[in-house]
Amino acid sequence: MRRLFLVGIAIIAVLSFGCGNDTSDNDEYASDDDAISALIENTSYADYSSSYTDDSFGSGNVGGDIDPLCWWRKPIRPFDKKKEITYDGNTATVVVTKYHKGYLFIRTSNDTISKDLNDVGVRTIYLEKSSTETAYRGWMIKKITGVALDSPGNTLSIRPVRLQWADKDTTITSASELFDVANIMNLPPNIEIKITITGPAESDIVYVHTCKKNPKQGSRAPFTYNSETKVFEGTWYTPDDTGRYHVFFDVMTHETLYTDDSPYTSKGWAFPYDLEY
Repeated sequence: MRRLFLVGIAIIAVLSFGCGNDTSDNDEYASDDDAISALIENTSYADYSSSYTDDSFGSGNVGGDIDPLCWWRKPIRPFDKKKEITYDGNTATVVVTKYHKGYLFIRTSNDTISKDLNDVGVRTIYLEKSSTETAYRGWMIKKITGVALDSPGNTLSIRPVRLQWADKDTTITSASELFDVANIMNLPPNIEIKITITGPAESDIVYVHTCKKNPKQGSRAPFTYNSETKVFEGTWYTPDDTGRYHVFFDVMTHETLYTDDSPYTSKGWAFPYDLEY
């Protein structure tokens, strides 16, 4: 059985850090659709809205028709959202599609240029229904994917993203593969992580957005292309506050920022992570 519905919601930047199980009982929701929708909205690792920042400044590339002093996205909130729920016995799979409309602003020394922004983010969530839990009619999130964000028709590429810190070495191969919520990345606050991203062209512009600022870096940092290894390299300083956040790897065409007439073209991957001492 498949059910498709559109939900327009006001997105807030601060979400519950719990796992989605509250003290509500089954009578609070009229249907499984309602219960699952509420569970997703109230679970921090299932919603990435606070990662899609509108306060990103600074430019990290050179050469073009214009010379940006800074740039930032300004999405129009609330975002429209579509949930497609498929049931199979006591399990459910939800494909959440979020539509990010708004503008990219580019400030030069004598002008501010705006370009239409129309990104689409997709995440899959796998749930199971418990016979002993009462919250959300017994539904519990067991697995999620990252978020794949794309502007329409883009041909940009992100292949493996590698993260290295201390004695850890993690490679993320896809934003669309389900993983157990128990395996969400757990990172210490205020550490340096080396990141390499394969896939983008040498002329592309690559950033990491961290949702929460670190004094050493702010909430966004550019990557540099290594012509010998053919990968983009960058450093991420994790926030200094514990909590649950999303990290967003962001790729744009050079023309997006460095010409005034080329359309906004972007591709991104976003993933949840926990900060714990």
